[in-house]
Amino acid sequence: MFAEKINQFSILIDYVFFVYKIKKMNCSNSLFIILYFHVVCHMEAQPFKRFFSENSFWNTPIEKNTASDPRSNHVIKLLEKDENKEIGFCINTSRYTIPVYEADYSIPFTHVNQRYLTIKEVEKINWYKQHPNFAQAKKFNKNVPIPKSAIPDPFPDAHMVIIDSKKNIAWDMWAVKIDSFGIWSSFSAVNYSLSGEGIFSSDSFKISNGESIHNVGLCRASGLPLLAGLIMLDEVLSGEINHKIAFANRYNSYQEYTYPAIWTDGRTDNGVPEGAVFQLDPDLDLSSFSLTKAEIVIAKALQKYGMVSVDHAGGNIIYAQGFYGTESKKWSDLIRPCERNKGINSIPIKHFRMLKMVDTIKNGDKYK
Repeated sequence: MFAEKINQFSILIDYVFFVYKIKKMNCSNSLFIILYFHVVCHMEAQPFKRFFSENSFWNTPIEKNTASDPRSNHVIKLLEKDENKEIGFCINTSRYTIPVYEADYSIPFTHVNQRYLTIKEVEKINWYKQHPNFAQAKKFNKNVPIPKSAIPDPFPDAHMVIIDSKKNIAWDMWAVKIDSFGIWSSFSAVNYSLSGEGIFSSDSFKISNGESIHNVGLCRASGLPLLAGLIMLDEVLSGEINHKIAFANRYNSYQEYTYPAIWTDGRTDNGVPEGAVFQLDPDLDLSSFSLTKAEIVIAKALQKYGMVSVDHAGGNIIYAQGFYGTESKKWSDLIRPCERNKGINSIPIKHFRMLKMVDTIKNGDKYK
């Protein structure tokens, strides 16, 4: 409710400012004001423009009568074993998630340097010892229009996305930071089109079996874009999510993944292949759970489009847009990230299923 009020207040401010400008121009034709007021008052009702092409994997609903995978019951039992003892899926809104910042022509370009592991980092974290060669993508455009307010996720993954809707470009960055001199750097980074498929080609990123996907510049363990499947505040406020949703878990399959993933960092034998699609029972009565209006929007998307396993995590989590440098936008009380018996977390995992996979590919990161 708080976020919706902020949005309405912003529209009112826009209107007042416009009227002021009209009066300064001594414009007597009130038709302009009426038309403008009509437009801004209906902005909130406009559908959210989803990322990627209309017929992309991400924007395609699950077909009726799609079969469950033979391993579905097995992997659902794995997810139910989550050590955090949560009932269902938590939603990350303020930690280990993806902040997205909008750029435009007025924002100057900032050079994002290649960041390298320090000796201290390698000595402290065993995973780094086995992955010492992180790199930005070869074709990464290092000149990025980073707004002054931009702040990466403050947790170790330190993800951040910059988008320029007019130029149709997105920049993904992983382990990105700004030092005391204002110099930006990242371990991995890649840029791509917002109107493409939302899937990277493995042919474009040559990676050897056993390596980390971050060695070739991609920022998510499955090799999928950070924007793919991310729940955005504006689309929830619009009342409908029209794409698949991204989730992560601790039981991704070791050295096994499926389309649309092009890699994996899974650590569980015969676990969840990264790239696998899960669906919330479309016949499930959502009114029987404690859900806000916004949470119902998310649950309906899980029924219609499903969710995709995209990364390893310490629990069963769904990714929602993070807000760290944008004070005017917040999730506030729209969704409960991880309250027991409330929100999406109140829907037991037994109501999900893993959809049938065409095939799986047997390679990936070898870290266990």
